Amino acid sequence: MSSGPSPVLSQEEEAMFVEHLKFMASVGYGYTRMEVVNMASEYAVCLNKRDKEHPFSMKWFENFMKRWPELNVSKSRALSLARAKATRQEVVTTNFKELENVLMK
Repeated sequence: MSSGPSPVLSQEEEAMFVEHLKFMASVGYGYTRMEVVNMASEYAVCLNKRDKEHPFSMKWFENFMKRWPELNVSKSRALSLARAKATRQEVVTTNFKELENVLMK
């Protein structure tokens, strides 16, 4: 518990967002800090908790990471040609199924 205003997103809403981040990481797609901030801002707009003129900031990201310590941020590396060729069909299929689920929601 900390002082200050409470988070814009509820714990359940953040948990759903965290699950998406974890899933995408499991299929080999990690987001940058700025991508997480932008996606969370868009999520808050969709939930009518923010408007487009007031997106989240990097300060929000820092607090978000404190609330979800199981997440980690690592520097992304360029995808090597060998790694790209080694991508399994089942991972790609799972990724597109998750995209379909997100779009259907």
